[in-house]
Amino acid sequence: MAGEICVRAGLAALGLACFALSYYGAALGPAAGIDFDPALPVDWLLPCVPALVPVYAFGVFWPLTLAWLTPRAQLGRVAAGFALVSALSAALFKLLPSEGSALREQCMPVTEPALALLQQLDPPIHLFPSLHVGYALFTALCIGFALPRWRWPALAIALLQGLAVCLVKQHFIADVIAGAAIAALAYRLIVASIGATPSGCESQP
Repeated sequence: MAGEICVRAGLAALGLACFALSYYGAALGPAAGIDFDPALPVDWLLPCVPALVPVYAFGVFWPLTLAWLTPRAQLGRVAAGFALVSALSAALFKLLPSEGSALREQCMPVTEPALALLQQLDPPIHLFPSLHVGYALFTALCIGFALPRWRWPALAIALLQGLAVCLVKQHFIADVIAGAAIAALAYRLIVASIGATPSGCESQP
């Protein structure tokens, strides 16, 4: 039992390391010299909804559930898929650097303390793709694969994350689409491949 907890805690820590390396590591070294603007006209029509900050914050911790809900036999495959989401996102951060200060101005003046804290903690860089959404959808797909009865609630959580990142003005719609595409690709290539089946997963933690 203790060994199982250590393995899963280690994978959770590995997931955090993947996030740190992809999100913050992409800022290291020379920039690509490209100013990529993923904005669409509809992005400027969406309202700023500070009430969704708690939903956004939940999405920070949601991917950690993979380390605890994934059946032991699938842990390696899920960890590899998570790393692929991180690596592909980091590559796009580097190749297509984007900046979201103008997007955040739609929430000005910031009178909601939670939104002010979010903006302070999360700099307006690395918008494309949305790593937040990529992790959320990848988590939902993996949980739905391993625990089919939780598939739709997990996908609903991922959908809420997609809405939240746009309505707290952290991301553009194109960022959400790109993050979701990367998650779906990583899941399809690694987790749902090689004849993987969810048989017997419902009886495991």
